[in-house]
Amino acid sequence: MRRDRFTVIADVIASILHGKDRPLSLMYAANLSLDQRNQYRDYLIEKNFISFIDLAFHVKPNGVEYLRAFRKFRDECVRLGIEVRTREA
Repeated sequence: MRRDRFTVIADVIASILHGKDRPLSLMYAANLSLDQRNQYRDYLIEKNFISFIDLAFHVKPNGVEYLRAFRKFRDECVRLGIEVRTREA
């Protein structure tokens, strides 16, 4: 089952917030290949959702707000009976 881009971004941010802040642990937690992790890392840093300091990822306020909005959207989809594929709890 493929995840869409919005779901992968939410999974990456949630993984970092749950302590998977090192590059390798984030890759496994978010179920990404090395190339995918690097692409999402660059995109999320560019969009000011995360930063990479002292060999660890950190979620910035924009990332927290994105995750909050995504969860609200996901919950509304569930209420309407629309499937959203995500790995986060």
